[in-house]
Amino acid sequence: MAPTPSHRIMLIEDDADDQYFFMDALGMLGGDYRCHIAQNGAEAIRALNQGEDLPALIFLDLNMPLMNGYECLDKIRNSAAKDVPVVVISTSTNPRDKKRVEELGAQVFIEKSSDHKKLRVQLADILRTFLI
Repeated sequence: MAPTPSHRIMLIEDDADDQYFFMDALGMLGGDYRCHIAQNGAEAIRALNQGEDLPALIFLDLNMPLMNGYECLDKIRNSAAKDVPVVVISTSTNPRDKKRVEELGAQVFIEKSSDHKKLRVQLADILRTFLI
């Protein structure tokens, strides 16, 4: 089943290289996904609180300036997007970080990897779980 245009995705990520890596992997999966990139948590919360065109899925980095991923996730859960699934992507391998984001309401925690194929497989699984 092909995704519909209503499958909007938000990537909250401050690193341009990580943004490109994510978008490249997403593009290789095919489908008609529309991805809004927020450069930081504060920008993402402003966009989400407008309440228009909410994403169907949010990918969130933990380590960002202005508002870290924990603060952002807490604010997402108290915004118009409170019911939108959130996938945390982090370089952290600390089990406490995973536990903390789960307690804050994230559905999935994945470790950032420089392995493009691994990211594509993870994204395909996540998209299949939450969007299709």
